[in-house]
Amino acid sequence: MKKSLLVFAAATTFLFTGCGNIQNQIENTLSTEKKEQVVFTTNEIIDLDTRTVQNTKSDTSLSEMWEESSSRFGKLQNIKNDYKKYLIGNKLYQVRYDTDRGNPFFNLYDLKEKKNVVTFEYRYAITIFNDTDINDKLYFGLKKIYNGKSTYNKFDKIYSFDGNELKELRTNVNEKSMYLGKTRIISHISYFNKYIIYTIHTKNYNRYEVVNILDDKETKFEATLLAIKHNKALLIKKTGSTLFNTRQYELITLNLDTNEETLLMRRSAGNNKDFISFFESKSQLITKLPNNEFIDIVSMKKIKDTSEINKLNKLKAKIYNIDKMYSEEYEITLEDLSYSIDYNFDDTKPVLYR
Repeated sequence: MKKSLLVFAAATTFLFTGCGNIQNQIENTLSTEKKEQVVFTTNEIIDLDTRTVQNTKSDTSLSEMWEESSSRFGKLQNIKNDYKKYLIGNKLYQVRYDTDRGNPFFNLYDLKEKKNVVTFEYRYAITIFNDTDINDKLYFGLKKIYNGKSTYNKFDKIYSFDGNELKELRTNVNEKSMYLGKTRIISHISYFNKYIIYTIHTKNYNRYEVVNILDDKETKFEATLLAIKHNKALLIKKTGSTLFNTRQYELITLNLDTNEETLLMRRSAGNNKDFISFFESKSQLITKLPNNEFIDIVSMKKIKDTSEINKLNKLKAKIYNIDKMYSEEYEITLEDLSYSIDYNFDDTKPVLYR
């Protein structure tokens, strides 16, 4: 019993960094005054990137983007990334698996040259970090397989591929454990761009710990992650209190390498008429703001010409309305989006999706 109490106490400390912080959070929430409602604007412009990669399966989950399964072979139901396509420069590559004496092994196939350019032996499970947005690189995390599955929180090797050369970058890169003793402290782990994303979901807020696989640099924030493009995270968070009529919603971009925040939009509760929408291409994630400006969150510049914006993938969100019905919407408000997240947050699925 004493040991269980110690584990529980340690887990509580990990999640909330002490009861004192909870008290401070409550007091800060109640005392927060309303801030000015704003919408981001800029005179800096950038050309629209209309390149997109269409895969055979839609991206339905932050993790399923790189963990999609295939039934091409009877034993490959749990194989990651089969048939997933990646655009590096102007060349398209596809993940394919072959078998060696019944054991699946990983290939990255050049669709133009019609040949395998990367192959890993079957003794390793492969996780792909897709950093092709701007950097045109794929990173591969390799974990040794024991008795049919990888059983520990460590990447034995990290490789990079830029379309020309496969390089070994690091060895023995540790992941955080989802458990402290028998207590689960991390609700979900996903892999995106060059980052490992740890989601910690509690009743009152969502917290993320994002670790760069290249240098172990860590970024932490309390908000809800909507999307990541290059090194920018798109976040939504609420401030203030409904009870004290100070509730507001903010749309923010966060640079995961520098921790620099940029406020895209702030709206007060009850002001639920300003719609926003989102578009994605290979190198851009674009937010259409209520001032009718299309802002690329990677560069934080305004799209110069939006006449071809419909060539991009338009992202949607699952909205829960006052009639207790779900609908998929391409144009949404911050309040509706925040309410839907509060009502039914699922850390295994993206808030914005194709």
